[in-house]
Amino acid sequence: MITSLAPVQNFRMVSSSALGLLPSSHQASSLWLQLPPCAFGLWGAGSGQRPRLAWSPPHTPQDGQVQLTVLTDRSQGGSSLRDGSLELMVHRRLLVDDDRGVGEALLEPGDEPGTGLVVRGRHLVLLDTVEAAAAGHRLQAQREALAPQLVLASSGQDVPHSPGSPARTQFSGLRRELPPAVHLLTLALWGPSTVLLHLEHIFERGESRALNLSQPVTVDLQDLFSAFTISRLEETTLAADQLLSKASRLQWRTSTGGPARPQPAPFLDPSAVTLQPMEIRTFLASVTWSEARDG
Repeated sequence: MITSLAPVQNFRMVSSSALGLLPSSHQASSLWLQLPPCAFGLWGAGSGQRPRLAWSPPHTPQDGQVQLTVLTDRSQGGSSLRDGSLELMVHRRLLVDDDRGVGEALLEPGDEPGTGLVVRGRHLVLLDTVEAAAAGHRLQAQREALAPQLVLASSGQDVPHSPGSPARTQFSGLRRELPPAVHLLTLALWGPSTVLLHLEHIFERGESRALNLSQPVTVDLQDLFSAFTISRLEETTLAADQLLSKASRLQWRTSTGGPARPQPAPFLDPSAVTLQPMEIRTFLASVTWSEARDG
Protein backbone atom coordinates (compact mmCIF):
# COMPACT_ATOMS: atom_id res chain seq x y z
CA MET A 1 0.00 0.00 0.00
CA ILE A 2 1.08 3.59 -0.54
CA THR A 3 2.01 5.12 2.79
CA SER A 4 3.15 8.61 3.69
CA LEU A 5 6.35 8.38 5.72
CA ALA A 6 6.47 12.07 6.64
CA PRO A 7 6.31 12.70 10.40
CA VAL A 8 2.96 13.89 11.74
CA GLN A 9 3.13 17.36 13.27
CA ASN A 10 0.63 19.28 15.33
CA PHE A 11 -1.02 22.08 13.37
CA ARG A 12 -2.93 25.04 14.74
CA MET A 13 -5.02 27.14 12.35
CA VAL A 14 -4.57 30.85 13.08
CA SER A 15 -6.58 32.33 10.23
CA SER A 16 -8.23 29.91 7.86
CA SER A 17 -9.55 32.74 5.70
CA ALA A 18 -6.02 34.07 5.10
CA LEU A 19 -4.90 30.62 3.99
CA GLY A 20 -7.92 30.20 1.73
CA LEU A 21 -8.94 26.99 3.48
CA LEU A 22 -12.53 27.76 4.45
CA PRO A 23 -14.77 25.11 2.88
CA SER A 24 -17.25 27.80 1.87
CA SER A 25 -14.64 29.90 0.06
CA HIS A 26 -12.22 27.36 -1.38
CA GLN A 27 -12.72 24.88 -4.19
CA ALA A 28 -10.05 22.67 -5.68
CA SER A 29 -9.90 20.41 -8.72
CA SER A 30 -7.88 17.32 -7.92
CA LEU A 31 -6.45 14.34 -9.74
CA TRP A 32 -6.60 11.07 -7.83
CA LEU A 33 -4.33 8.14 -8.63
CA GLN A 34 -5.47 4.75 -7.34
CA LEU A 35 -2.44 2.49 -7.45
CA PRO A 36 -1.70 -1.22 -6.98
CA PRO A 37 -0.15 -2.36 -3.69
CA CYS A 38 3.42 -1.26 -3.18
CA ALA A 39 5.41 0.31 -0.40
CA PHE A 40 7.38 3.50 -0.69
CA GLY A 41 7.92 6.85 0.97
CA LEU A 42 6.23 9.95 -0.40
CA TRP A 43 8.57 12.93 -0.70
CA GLY A 44 7.17 16.09 0.81
CA ALA A 45 3.90 14.48 1.88
CA GLY A 46 2.21 15.37 5.10
CA SER A 47 -1.09 16.74 6.29
CA GLY A 48 -1.24 19.39 3.55
CA GLN A 49 -0.38 19.95 -0.09
CA ARG A 50 2.94 21.33 -1.25
CA PRO A 51 4.02 22.38 -4.73
CA ARG A 52 6.13 19.78 -6.52
CA LEU A 53 7.09 19.35 -10.15
CA ALA A 54 8.29 15.78 -9.71
CA TRP A 55 6.84 13.54 -7.05
CA SER A 56 9.29 10.85 -6.03
CA PRO A 57 10.38 9.27 -2.77
CA PRO A 58 13.98 9.61 -1.58
CA HIS A 59 13.63 6.60 0.74
CA THR A 60 12.11 3.18 0.31
CA PRO A 61 11.22 0.78 3.13
CA GLN A 62 13.22 -2.38 3.37
CA ASP A 63 10.37 -4.42 1.89
CA GLY A 64 9.78 -2.06 -1.03
CA GLN A 65 11.45 -2.49 -4.42
CA VAL A 66 9.73 0.11 -6.59
CA GLN A 67 9.52 3.89 -6.81
CA LEU A 68 6.68 6.00 -8.12
CA THR A 69 7.28 9.32 -9.84
CA VAL A 70 4.70 11.72 -11.28
CA LEU A 71 5.98 14.35 -13.71
CA THR A 72 3.65 17.30 -14.16
CA ASP A 73 3.53 20.11 -16.70
CA ARG A 74 3.33 22.84 -14.03
CA SER A 75 3.87 23.31 -10.32
CA GLN A 76 1.11 21.55 -8.37
CA GLY A 77 0.25 20.72 -4.81
CA GLY A 78 0.26 17.08 -3.84
CA SER A 79 -0.28 14.83 -0.86
CA SER A 80 -1.20 11.32 0.20
CA LEU A 81 -4.09 11.86 2.59
CA ARG A 82 -5.24 8.25 2.35
CA ASP A 83 -3.20 5.07 2.16
CA GLY A 84 -3.33 3.74 -1.36
CA SER A 85 -3.87 7.08 -3.09
CA LEU A 86 -1.99 10.14 -4.31
CA GLU A 87 -3.75 13.47 -4.82
CA LEU A 88 -2.49 16.32 -7.01
CA MET A 89 -4.21 19.71 -7.05
CA VAL A 90 -4.24 20.96 -10.64
CA HIS A 91 -6.43 24.01 -10.06
CA ARG A 92 -8.09 25.97 -7.28
CA ARG A 93 -10.26 29.04 -6.83
CA LEU A 94 -11.10 31.30 -3.90
CA LEU A 95 -14.45 32.97 -3.50
CA VAL A 96 -12.94 35.64 -1.20
CA ASP A 97 -9.62 37.47 -1.20
CA ASP A 98 -6.98 35.62 0.84
CA ASP A 99 -5.19 38.88 1.76
CA ARG A 100 -1.92 37.83 0.18
CA GLY A 101 -1.43 40.82 -2.09
CA VAL A 102 -3.58 39.99 -5.11
CA GLY A 103 -6.37 42.27 -3.97
CA GLU A 104 -9.13 40.08 -5.37
CA ALA A 105 -10.50 36.56 -5.15
CA LEU A 106 -9.03 33.84 -7.35
CA LEU A 107 -12.36 33.43 -9.14
CA GLU A 108 -12.04 33.10 -12.90
CA PRO A 109 -15.41 32.69 -14.64
CA GLY A 110 -14.09 31.17 -17.85
CA ASP A 111 -15.47 31.61 -21.34
CA GLU A 112 -18.94 30.24 -20.69
CA PRO A 113 -21.12 31.60 -17.85
CA GLY A 114 -21.42 29.17 -14.97
CA THR A 115 -18.76 26.74 -16.23
CA GLY A 116 -15.73 28.21 -14.52
CA LEU A 117 -12.19 27.99 -15.79
CA VAL A 118 -11.39 24.74 -17.60
CA VAL A 119 -7.92 23.46 -16.75
CA ARG A 120 -6.17 20.70 -18.62
CA GLY A 121 -2.91 19.17 -17.47
CA ARG A 122 -0.52 16.43 -18.44
CA HIS A 123 0.78 13.87 -15.96
CA LEU A 124 3.37 11.19 -16.66
CA VAL A 125 3.28 8.36 -14.12
CA LEU A 126 6.52 6.38 -13.91
CA LEU A 127 6.88 3.18 -11.91
CA ASP A 128 10.31 1.60 -11.87
CA THR A 129 12.82 -0.10 -9.64
CA VAL A 130 14.55 2.06 -7.07
CA GLU A 131 17.90 1.62 -8.82
CA ALA A 132 16.59 2.78 -12.22
CA ALA A 133 13.95 5.31 -11.16
CA ALA A 134 16.25 8.34 -10.89
CA ALA A 135 17.63 7.90 -14.39
CA GLY A 136 14.11 7.59 -15.73
CA HIS A 137 12.45 10.60 -14.11
CA ARG A 138 15.38 13.04 -14.23
CA LEU A 139 16.09 12.49 -17.91
CA GLN A 140 12.40 12.47 -18.81
CA ALA A 141 11.85 15.70 -16.87
CA GLN A 142 14.54 17.36 -18.97
CA ARG A 143 12.89 16.16 -22.17
CA GLU A 144 9.50 17.44 -21.03
CA ALA A 145 10.68 20.84 -19.80
CA LEU A 146 13.00 21.48 -22.75
CA ALA A 147 10.92 20.07 -25.59
CA PRO A 148 11.71 21.68 -28.98
CA GLN A 149 9.52 24.62 -29.98
CA LEU A 150 8.16 24.68 -33.52
CA VAL A 151 8.80 28.01 -35.26
CA LEU A 152 7.63 28.76 -38.80
CA ALA A 153 8.91 31.52 -41.10
CA SER A 154 8.18 32.49 -44.67
CA SER A 155 10.78 31.76 -47.31
CA GLY A 156 12.44 34.27 -49.60
CA GLN A 157 14.10 37.63 -49.00
CA ASP A 158 12.04 38.46 -45.93
CA VAL A 159 13.49 35.70 -43.71
CA PRO A 160 14.73 37.40 -40.51
CA HIS A 161 18.46 37.65 -39.81
CA SER A 162 19.50 36.13 -43.13
CA PRO A 163 18.74 38.56 -45.96
CA GLY A 164 19.72 37.15 -49.32
CA SER A 165 21.07 33.89 -47.91
CA PRO A 166 19.65 30.44 -48.68
CA ALA A 167 17.26 29.00 -46.14
CA ARG A 168 18.94 26.88 -43.47
CA THR A 169 17.11 23.59 -42.93
CA GLN A 170 19.37 22.16 -40.22
CA PHE A 171 21.31 23.67 -37.35
CA SER A 172 22.87 22.44 -34.13
CA GLY A 173 24.59 24.62 -31.57
CA LEU A 174 26.65 21.65 -30.37
CA ARG A 175 29.19 19.63 -32.28
CA ARG A 176 28.42 16.59 -30.10
CA GLU A 177 25.97 15.60 -27.41
CA LEU A 178 26.58 16.42 -23.78
CA PRO A 179 26.80 13.53 -21.31
CA PRO A 180 23.33 12.49 -20.04
CA ALA A 181 24.06 13.80 -16.53
CA VAL A 182 25.07 17.28 -17.72
CA HIS A 183 22.59 20.07 -18.40
CA LEU A 184 23.51 23.36 -20.09
CA LEU A 185 21.52 25.82 -17.98
CA THR A 186 22.69 29.07 -19.57
CA LEU A 187 24.46 30.13 -22.74
CA ALA A 188 24.32 33.91 -23.02
CA LEU A 189 26.32 36.60 -24.80
CA TRP A 190 28.27 38.55 -22.16
CA GLY A 191 30.39 40.74 -24.42
CA PRO A 192 31.80 40.95 -27.97
CA SER A 193 34.02 37.92 -27.33
CA THR A 194 32.67 36.57 -24.04
CA VAL A 195 29.82 34.21 -23.23
CA LEU A 196 28.28 33.16 -19.93
CA LEU A 197 27.94 29.44 -19.22
CA HIS A 198 26.02 27.63 -16.49
CA LEU A 199 26.60 23.88 -16.34
CA GLU A 200 24.66 21.56 -14.03
CA HIS A 201 25.03 17.95 -12.91
CA ILE A 202 21.40 16.79 -12.60
CA PHE A 203 21.91 13.65 -10.50
CA GLU A 204 22.31 13.21 -6.77
CA ARG A 205 25.26 11.30 -5.41
CA GLY A 206 24.53 7.57 -5.32
CA GLU A 207 21.01 7.70 -6.78
CA SER A 208 21.79 6.20 -10.21
CA ARG A 209 24.18 3.39 -9.55
CA ALA A 210 22.70 1.08 -12.18
CA LEU A 211 23.58 3.40 -15.08
CA ASN A 212 26.52 5.06 -13.31
CA LEU A 213 25.07 8.55 -13.80
CA SER A 214 25.82 9.79 -10.28
CA GLN A 215 29.57 9.93 -10.80
CA PRO A 216 31.59 13.12 -11.46
CA VAL A 217 31.55 14.04 -15.15
CA THR A 218 34.34 15.72 -17.10
CA VAL A 219 33.32 17.71 -20.18
CA ASP A 220 35.41 19.10 -23.02
CA LEU A 221 34.05 22.60 -23.66
CA GLN A 222 36.81 23.90 -25.91
CA ASP A 223 35.29 22.93 -29.25
CA LEU A 224 31.86 21.78 -28.04
CA PHE A 225 29.91 24.67 -29.59
CA SER A 226 29.55 25.05 -33.34
CA ALA A 227 29.48 28.88 -33.37
CA PHE A 228 32.68 29.46 -31.41
CA THR A 229 35.76 27.96 -29.80
CA ILE A 230 36.62 28.60 -26.17
CA SER A 231 40.14 29.84 -25.55
CA ARG A 232 39.93 30.74 -21.85
CA LEU A 233 37.64 30.05 -18.89
CA GLU A 234 37.15 31.98 -15.67
CA GLU A 235 34.92 30.52 -12.98
CA THR A 236 32.59 32.91 -11.18
CA THR A 237 30.00 32.77 -8.45
CA LEU A 238 26.55 31.52 -9.39
CA ALA A 239 25.29 35.03 -10.15
CA ALA A 240 28.41 35.76 -12.26
CA ASP A 241 29.00 39.01 -10.34
CA GLN A 242 32.53 38.18 -9.15
CA LEU A 243 35.31 35.72 -9.83
CA LEU A 244 35.13 32.64 -7.63
CA SER A 245 38.80 32.97 -6.74
CA LYS A 246 38.13 36.42 -5.25
CA ALA A 247 34.85 35.60 -3.52
CA SER A 248 34.95 36.05 0.25
CA ARG A 249 33.08 33.41 2.23
CA LEU A 250 32.26 33.27 5.92
CA GLN A 251 34.32 30.73 7.83
CA TRP A 252 32.18 28.72 10.24
CA ARG A 253 33.50 26.91 13.28
CA THR A 254 32.05 23.43 13.54
CA SER A 255 32.55 20.59 15.97
CA THR A 256 33.20 18.08 13.19
CA GLY A 257 35.34 20.23 10.94
CA GLY A 258 35.36 18.64 7.51
CA PRO A 259 37.50 18.84 4.40
CA ALA A 260 38.38 22.33 3.20
CA ARG A 261 36.89 23.38 -0.10
CA PRO A 262 39.60 23.37 -2.78
CA GLN A 263 40.47 26.78 -4.16
CA PRO A 264 39.71 27.18 -7.87
CA ALA A 265 42.69 27.37 -10.16
CA PRO A 266 43.36 30.81 -11.74
CA PHE A 267 43.33 29.14 -15.16
CA LEU A 268 40.90 26.38 -16.07
CA ASP A 269 41.47 23.98 -18.91
CA PRO A 270 38.42 24.30 -21.21
CA SER A 271 39.00 20.75 -22.43
CA ALA A 272 38.55 19.21 -18.95
CA VAL A 273 35.79 20.73 -16.79
CA THR A 274 34.55 18.42 -14.04
CA LEU A 275 31.11 18.54 -12.42
CA GLN A 276 30.32 16.82 -9.13
CA PRO A 277 26.82 15.37 -8.50
CA MET A 278 24.19 18.16 -8.17
CA GLU A 279 26.84 20.82 -8.74
CA ILE A 280 26.24 23.98 -10.76
CA ARG A 281 29.31 25.80 -12.06
CA THR A 282 29.37 29.22 -13.71
CA PHE A 283 31.98 30.36 -16.23
CA LEU A 284 32.85 33.40 -18.29
CA ALA A 285 34.37 32.06 -21.48
CA SER A 286 36.59 33.98 -23.88
CA VAL A 287 35.65 32.76 -27.35
CA THR A 288 36.72 32.97 -30.96
CA TRP A 289 33.74 33.11 -33.29
CA SER A 290 33.59 30.82 -36.28
CA GLU A 291 33.56 32.36 -39.76
CA ALA A 292 30.06 30.99 -40.40
CA ARG A 293 28.55 33.09 -37.60
CA ASP A 294 25.68 35.22 -38.89
CA GLY A 295 25.70 38.96 -38.34
